[in-house]
Amino acid sequence: MKKNYFLFGCAMLMGTTLFGQTNIISNGTFADNTLWIAQPATAPVGNANNCATQGITFSATETHTADGSGSWNINCTNALNRLRTGAPNNFTTVGAGTYTVKVWVKKTGADNGLLQVYLGPNNSEVFSAEGDFTVTDVNWVEVTRTFPNLPAATTYLLSFENSGATGTNGFRIDDVLAYENAPLGVQDITKDDANIAIVSTDNKIVVNTSAAISKLEVYSVSGQLILSQTGSSNELSTAALAKNVYVLKVFNENGGVSTKKFVK
Repeated sequence: MKKNYFLFGCAMLMGTTLFGQTNIISNGTFADNTLWIAQPATAPVGNANNCATQGITFSATETHTADGSGSWNINCTNALNRLRTGAPNNFTTVGAGTYTVKVWVKKTGADNGLLQVYLGPNNSEVFSAEGDFTVTDVNWVEVTRTFPNLPAATTYLLSFENSGATGTNGFRIDDVLAYENAPLGVQDITKDDANIAIVSTDNKIVVNTSAAISKLEVYSVSGQLILSQTGSSNELSTAALAKNVYVLKVFNENGGVSTKKFVK
């Protein structure tokens, strides 16, 4: 289903340009639902079997916004189920770097579903940096997942899986946007916000700021995204980072963004 964005230009070969971001999923709005493949998660990702009887169904009327393109409901009553892209709608990287996937989701079952976003095929899956998302809201919410360090010119199958183990824990998804992250700009790397204080140890950083935090991102000094953490916590594990200088990007709940260098 198409969102009410103002479109810059026309459709491009790899997708549609939205506010300077090119959606590398050509059918992220589900305008043509035949370009998405529903299947049990126990089956190989490459299998094109339809599993509507397993609990994945398409609705042309239940949508995130009212343009009638439809949305998919992913139930999990007896087995894990996934919805994935199929050619020519697959996830293909352009340059090497970090990619972001955004999707709108809402709870439809009696129990909470567990949304897992990953790139296939089987046996070589790439999982998002943020991990699973528990779907608790019966209203539409936007979920953002990042995939750092992807190679250039590589095709993946983008999958949305309900990983809930028991109960009737369905959720509905709509409006998939996938794009390559622009490196952190020079102005962000050189900026050092005096209102942010960072306490750095060998294994974590603690961020002190007056505004409530909504997300933390760590970049290299060359501008590449290395770590991302969504949520209100002011602590971020840096155990996986080598000793070096980094740039922390702090997002607050009011929409503000600040940057601060730190040394591990």
